[in-house]
Amino acid sequence: MIDLTQALGSAAHAATATRPTMAAGPVLQRIHRRRAVRIATESTVGVAAAGAVAFAGVQLAGRDEPVPPATPTPSQTPTPSPTATSAPLVTTADPLGCGLPVPDLEDPAGDGDVHLDLQPGTFTLVDGSPVDLALSLVNGSAVDAGPTGPGPRVLLARDGVVVGGLTAATTVAAGQPLDAGAVVTASGSWTAAACDGGDLGAAGLAPGAYDLYGAWALGGDAAADGGAVEGIVVGGPWAVTVEAAADPHPALADLVVSTSGLGPLTIGLPPETNPGAAMITWDPDYCAEIVEPGAEAGRWVETGYEDDPDRGEIGSPFSVAVDDAGRIGWIDVRSPGPRTVEGVGVGTTLDALQAAYPALSGPFDGPVSRVWWVEDAAGILVFETQGDEDGLQPAGTPESVILLRVLLPGADPQFATANSDFVAGGCM
Repeated sequence: MIDLTQALGSAAHAATATRPTMAAGPVLQRIHRRRAVRIATESTVGVAAAGAVAFAGVQLAGRDEPVPPATPTPSQTPTPSPTATSAPLVTTADPLGCGLPVPDLEDPAGDGDVHLDLQPGTFTLVDGSPVDLALSLVNGSAVDAGPTGPGPRVLLARDGVVVGGLTAATTVAAGQPLDAGAVVTASGSWTAAACDGGDLGAAGLAPGAYDLYGAWALGGDAAADGGAVEGIVVGGPWAVTVEAAADPHPALADLVVSTSGLGPLTIGLPPETNPGAAMITWDPDYCAEIVEPGAEAGRWVETGYEDDPDRGEIGSPFSVAVDDAGRIGWIDVRSPGPRTVEGVGVGTTLDALQAAYPALSGPFDGPVSRVWWVEDAAGILVFETQGDEDGLQPAGTPESVILLRVLLPGADPQFATANSDFVAGGCM
C-alpha cells in the first residue's frame, strides 16, 4: 500500500527544491539614503511554507495525522494559485496632509524598495515665484509595482506639522507602468502655497526653513503573475528655504540706476512682462487733453510714487517711453532718490561725476545744459548737467546732474532735454 502522506511530503519537497531562487540584491541601488524609521515588511508566503495544504476537500495539518486513502481524479488535480508578491514601499502608517503632524517614515530594510528621489535635493525658493523641480518615483525592487497614480503631492512642514506645499504646472498622467527597475518622473515649475484648511490655498508661505515631503499613489488590481500593489509612496524630508518675494515696487531711495534700467524696470523689455512691471501702469487717457484728434492718448506712466512738488507739472520722479517694437526704450530719472552703484544721482556735482566715471564720454552741449554718458552691451546711461550760468539754478550752484537717462544700446545719446517738454513718455 502506498503511504499517501509520505508521497505528498516528498512531492512538496521536490516542488520546493525546483523553484527558482529570487535575487536577494536590488535591481536599482538607492542614490540617496534617507533618514527614516525602518520596520519589518510583509513576507511572501509560498505553497511550501504554508501551514496546511488542501487536497480533495481534506486538510493535511501534519504528516502524523491519519488520512483516508483517496484516488486522485483529473478534477481533483491541484492547480497552483498565483503567488501575490508586494514590492516594499517607503511609506507612512498615518496620513500626510495639510494641518497634520508629520508621521514617521516606514522604510523597509535594504535598498530594494519603491521610493522617491528629488532633484535638486536641497534648494531655495522665493515666495510667489516658481521653481523647477523633478520628483521621481523609483522602483528599486525586483517586483513590478503596477501603474502609478495621478501624480505626486509635494508638502512642506515646519516644526513637525504640514503647513503648505507646492503646486505644479506640470504633472505626470495616471497609469504609467512602474515595472521592476523603472523610474517615472514628474517635472515642471512648482509654486509654494500655504495650507487653507485641509488643502493648499492661494496665500504664500512665511520666509524660513521647511522640510519637504513627496507623496505619490500607486494603484492597480493584483495581476495573475503577482506584483501589483496599492499604496502611497512617501519621500523626504528634503531641506527647503523659503525667501520673501522681492518687492516689485521698491522705494525710490532703493532704486539703482544703471545701463540696464531703473531698479527692476529693464530697458529693452516690454512693459507688461517687465521685471519692473509693478512700477508702471497704462493710462489710456494720459494725453487726451493735449494730443491731436486720432492720435494715441495713452502712455505708460509710473505708479505708486509721490510726485516731486519742485518739479511742477513734470513732477513724477521718473517716466518711460515705449518704442515701436513695444519695448521700453527710454527712461528718465528726475528724482534725487535713485542712484547708480557709484553713488551718482540728481544733485551730484560734475567733479564727482567725472571722478566716479573716468571713461565718461561727452560733453554734448545743449541749449542750457550739457550731456555726458557711459555705455555697455546692456544700454546707455546718460547724465545731463546744468550750472547757474543761465540763471536756471540758484546762484553759486556748481554744475551738477539734473537728470539721468537710460537708452537702448545703439541709440544716439547726444541730445539735451533740460527745461523742455521733451521727456520720456511726454505728450508733445
